[in-house]
Amino acid sequence: MTLRRWLPWKALRDHHPDVEFGRHDLPGDVEGVYAWGDGRPVILLSKRLGRRAREAALAHELVHHERGGTCSGNPLNPVGWRTVEIQEERKIDQLVAERMLDGGEVLAFASRRTEMGESTTVADVAEEFDVAEWVAAERIKGLLS
Repeated sequence: MTLRRWLPWKALRDHHPDVEFGRHDLPGDVEGVYAWGDGRPVILLSKRLGRRAREAALAHELVHHERGGTCSGNPLNPVGWRTVEIQEERKIDQLVAERMLDGGEVLAFASRRTEMGESTTVADVAEEFDVAEWVAAERIKGLLS
């Protein structure tokens, strides 16, 4: 396993003491929520998430915090706001993947596998770097574009 350069749990502890954190039963497929409660930012993560998914969801919500938050899913948002929300979610996922996975290390890993005659899958990258598969997929997509 290769070490990563950004660790969301460490970032929460060392750089975001203002953020209240908790784990809750969140509805449907919601993995995490960034909101404001009692005048301070709150990050809630679903109790059902495994370790890698929990870390990725925390990373995603921390980037929301750093970017000033968003109002996703608010029924009071203007009709055209959904497009803005989708763009912001994509940008946040890209930033999370870039922070959690160094592009050079991912490419070096894939190159080593190719030299051994093996292909490299999203699952391989996720396993090697100990990240959620969506983080690995997003980073690979970014490296290929």
